[in-house]
Amino acid sequence: MKKFVSIVFVTSLLMPFLVACAEPNDPIEQETRPNDTSIGTPVESSANTPGGIIISDEIEVIVSDSNEGDYSVQASAEVDLDGDGKKDKVVLKAYKNEFGYEDTSEYDLFVNDIKINEEGESINPKFNIVDINEKDEYLEIAVSEEGPSSDYMTTFFRYDGKELKELGKIQGYYGAFPDEDYTGDMIIDGSGTIITYSRGEILQTWFYEDIYELRDNDELVNIKKDLYPMKTEVT
Repeated sequence: MKKFVSIVFVTSLLMPFLVACAEPNDPIEQETRPNDTSIGTPVESSANTPGGIIISDEIEVIVSDSNEGDYSVQASAEVDLDGDGKKDKVVLKAYKNEFGYEDTSEYDLFVNDIKINEEGESINPKFNIVDINEKDEYLEIAVSEEGPSSDYMTTFFRYDGKELKELGKIQGYYGAFPDEDYTGDMIIDGSGTIITYSRGEILQTWFYEDIYELRDNDELVNIKKDLYPMKTEVT
């Protein structure tokens, strides 16, 4: 009886080793999740993959010099903005800098025959077409600017078939920077919200994640938080 118990005991000890050696060529199973589509918050992205739903990659935005009036450069594209099945002509005409610099501080945005004027600093004339809320029929126009000292801002416009409206101007940069191989860190994922980074001014210069929601009244509204982590190391 004791001999039988000993054999069983020894066999139980050797069993894991025998199983492991039985199929030595089997690959180790990786903890991969091929269906995981979660996106981390980027600080700097490839110019070919701006954060969120990429609409502009499917639309050719042509930028060219302009000798028309006081304009220096223009960007144009054709895209269905209001979901009626017909392409709308979108043209941004940037004014010449009054001091002779290359930076653009004012532009006229046209959709078909409707015009809206906007001002800013170091504006990128090459606008982006985005889809803030994929559940509605609209696409939006995003115009980004670098500001006086990397004070990034982006203005959003919507054309509803009758009017061209400004939805709001918020901190952050969307899309590729001119003549650079990186993009801004603003994220538009079609959920109806925009994730961006705003500059804090308390105690020091710092940046925090900020969220805006597009409401039914065609207005971007800031979603306030109770706390904004500063993430500053104190020694």
